[in-house]
Amino acid sequence: MASVEPTKSYVRYRVIFACMLMAILLYLDRFCISFAEVFIKDELGLTDHQIGILLGSFFVSYALCQVPSGWFSDRFGARKMLTLYILMWSLFTALTGFATGFVMLLIFRLGFGLSQAGAYPTSANVVSKWMPLTERGFASSMVTVGGRIGGALAPVLTAFLIILFVPMSESSDLKSGDIMNPHNLAETFLERVDEKQEFETKIFEGLTSESRNYLNAEAVAAKAEAAAVAATTAKKVAKDTAAIAANASGENKALAETEAKNAADAAELAVAEAAAAADAEVEAKALVKSFTKAESSFLVNLNTILQKEMLYDPADFEGLTLNQQAEQLLNVNPGEMNLEQTSRLNRLLFEARYYSDVRKVQGKGWRKMMMTYGVVGILIAGIFWWIIRDYPRAHSSCSKEELELIEKGRLDEDKDHSKQIGGIPFKAITKNKSLWLLSLSQFCTNVGWLFLVTWLPRFLDEAYQVPLEERGKMITFALAIGWLGTLSGGKVTDWLMKRISLRWSRVLPIAISRFTAMAAYLVCMLEISPWFAVVMFSIVAFSTDFGSPAMWAFNQDIAGKHVGSVLGWGNMWGNLGAAVAPSLMIAVIGEEHHWNMAFVTCAVAFLIAGVASLWVDPSQTLVVETDEEEGSSEDEAEEI
Repeated sequence: MASVEPTKSYVRYRVIFACMLMAILLYLDRFCISFAEVFIKDELGLTDHQIGILLGSFFVSYALCQVPSGWFSDRFGARKMLTLYILMWSLFTALTGFATGFVMLLIFRLGFGLSQAGAYPTSANVVSKWMPLTERGFASSMVTVGGRIGGALAPVLTAFLIILFVPMSESSDLKSGDIMNPHNLAETFLERVDEKQEFETKIFEGLTSESRNYLNAEAVAAKAEAAAVAATTAKKVAKDTAAIAANASGENKALAETEAKNAADAAELAVAEAAAAADAEVEAKALVKSFTKAESSFLVNLNTILQKEMLYDPADFEGLTLNQQAEQLLNVNPGEMNLEQTSRLNRLLFEARYYSDVRKVQGKGWRKMMMTYGVVGILIAGIFWWIIRDYPRAHSSCSKEELELIEKGRLDEDKDHSKQIGGIPFKAITKNKSLWLLSLSQFCTNVGWLFLVTWLPRFLDEAYQVPLEERGKMITFALAIGWLGTLSGGKVTDWLMKRISLRWSRVLPIAISRFTAMAAYLVCMLEISPWFAVVMFSIVAFSTDFGSPAMWAFNQDIAGKHVGSVLGWGNMWGNLGAAVAPSLMIAVIGEEHHWNMAFVTCAVAFLIAGVASLWVDPSQTLVVETDEEEGSSEDEAEEI
């Protein structure tokens, strides 16, 4: 009988595809909350500080569990552990949709971070076992680009799902709590009525006397509140100037005493005005029999008006940005609109007029969106389990030719899978200077990069009032450019290794990309259009991702059998940077949201990251003591 030639196989590419699919889900689930946070914040009544804690809490548990989860995969196998990790983080994603307050959200985010911690260390373990040395950069870039695809899809897909789960048939009525700042809304509304602006005038004409009294009481309360704040400030100024006058001497004393007297007089006047405003508030509220019932009656009254006829007047909306659904409804002939369409359009117009005061009707879909992502995760876990094996010789479809190609150039000890590894090689890791330098680079890189996936939606909303749908497209565009950076970065690091040297094939892509990202953030400080800003953010995304394959390859170069632990170590420091970043951004931009301070901070972070990477040397391989390598035999190879 004639011998049958072995069939050439490409199982390793299916394995890398499974890792790439996992990475897409990883980032979809991770950053969907950043795009939905404005709706979560409004519905649950959270503060910016609490949002910062939630965004940062994920990275705390994610960072601290990197090394242990990487070791679990090294020890017990990538197939079992990563399937478990996917199922766990999908559960926490779905549970987020059931959260009723800050504490529940915090618990779910910590659990989510813990579950996702092993994803990339385990993927690096898979790449190191399944890919030839000359293809590690490319394979690493494919896994990384999966994450960037997920990150880029997250804004547009999340926006789509949120809107999808609030169909036109869903009630557009304003309910209790939907008016988040009644004082400010009432004051602004009545001012616009006095100015005879068409939108407010039409609504005002349909209000009952009780609703009008309610609005007036809220507006007077707003004035009383402002007067009380002014009085408090004036008294503080008077106290401070009096203290200065008491300590002054010579010619300065007379001037200081005069200033102190003027400040005292101003404070006295402010206190009197505050008292008068408080009396006016009492009188205004006296006209309202029951404030709670009056608010409820006002909402019923307002909803009835919003359902009757289209209230749109072009003059009232000049300079305001309407979302895509509102624009679509404006193209419908008013005579052909049904009750649901009229109510939805007027609700969206009302939200546009009182952007910071009214909860967004489309934001109600965030809970079902989170649950949907959780269910998808179960499917991805099943696909991963079906395709992956811990090493090539355990896969029955992997041909002899492919095995020889994968193992070519490896040390004999790296080919031997008969023993499990010992404990986490902390001693060897902490003695490696290059690992410390790369860890610093990763820490600072994440401080700078995280702005794109946490605060960029808020920046586009507040700085440019970009609508929900267009915001999603802008962020998707910026992050999608990162795909090109990842793919080209993998090719470049492999090319440099063949033509220059191992060290510079890792160092140059990391260093140059960090300095480029720094420059892009500095440009963002200029007065530029929203799309020009998006181009700069795209350069940041491209540059960050360009250096990622070189980082992965570096870890695989030095780690031997401890790839999960070593990559987990670097990822731990990188994600500690990510954990710090949200609270750091809140601190630097302040309550007034000075976005340029955020850009300076990100630029400095990338500068440090680039400088630190210049001294990294992948030839400094991990030196692990013999007793750390001892372990028991692995299970026999599995058959498909």
